[in-house]
Amino acid sequence: MTGLKSGGLKSGGLKSGGLKSGGLNFGIVGAGAIAQAHAQAFDSTPLARLAGVADIRKDAAQAMAESAQCPSFADYKAMAEAVDLDAVILCTPPITHPRSRCTLSSRAF
Repeated sequence: MTGLKSGGLKSGGLKSGGLKSGGLNFGIVGAGAIAQAHAQAFDSTPLARLAGVADIRKDAAQAMAESAQCPSFADYKAMAEAVDLDAVILCTPPITHPRSRCTLSSRAF
C-alpha cells in the first residue's frame, strides 16, 4: 500500500466509515490509460474520491495511487477487503469483468 488521504481504510488497518465531505469512495481496478482518465476526473469533484487502486502490475497501481494519495493493491480482492468502497470502476479487459463483477458484487458496498 502507498500513502493515504484522510479516511479511506477500514478500522484496524481497514476503514472507519468515511466519505470525503459527503462524497463517495471509489476504487479502480486496472491502472492503464482509461483508468488514468477516470482517476483524473476525481480531481475535479468534491462528490467523490479515489480511495484505492488495484492492478496486477504493482508498479502501475502504485504510481496511480501515489498521484491520488490513496493505497495501492496488487489484487482487487485485497482492495475490497481493506478499503471502504461505495463503488468500483473496472478498467480491465472486458473478458475479466464477469469474474471481477461477481466477486465485488458479493461485498457489501
